[in-house]
Amino acid sequence: MRCGDSRRGPTPPTNSSLLRANLTVLLTASLFAVAVFIYLNVRLVQSGAYKVSIQRALSSADVQNILGSKIRVKQPALGYVSPFGDQQFAQWSVALSGSRGSGHLYGVANRVRGTWEFSRLTFEAENKKERVDLTPIHLLRLPSVPAKSVARSRGPKAVA
Repeated sequence: MRCGDSRRGPTPPTNSSLLRANLTVLLTASLFAVAVFIYLNVRLVQSGAYKVSIQRALSSADVQNILGSKIRVKQPALGYVSPFGDQQFAQWSVALSGSRGSGHLYGVANRVRGTWEFSRLTFEAENKKERVDLTPIHLLRLPSVPAKSVARSRGPKAVA
């Protein structure tokens, strides 16, 4: 067969074109993954639960004693916010650091009827020896019960 003979069919791709195609696919997938990560991080950081958790941690005297002054929130926050109709679920971890040390703030919260309720909000120092529970404690709202008097019994009669 001669060069350029049409009976031979198309020429097979060379190694360099296969490598180029694979690199293009890999680069596209990597850029997509980075874009998704950035989108989820921005969505989490803008959520009410995340903002309230940062405020609680920064205003906590116990966290300030562990971290010292000039407390900084390090990015990125790792976690997500999942919508479920009118409700949302959020879970995250974010690093905090100060002049004396560093640690992580962990949070889990649900948004029901427009209000974020924390089921867990904990700061753990990097040395894992100190932990601060920042989960808000809410008093139970029980219905009022009318007052009742209880008749006092004298007990069994003594038999002689």
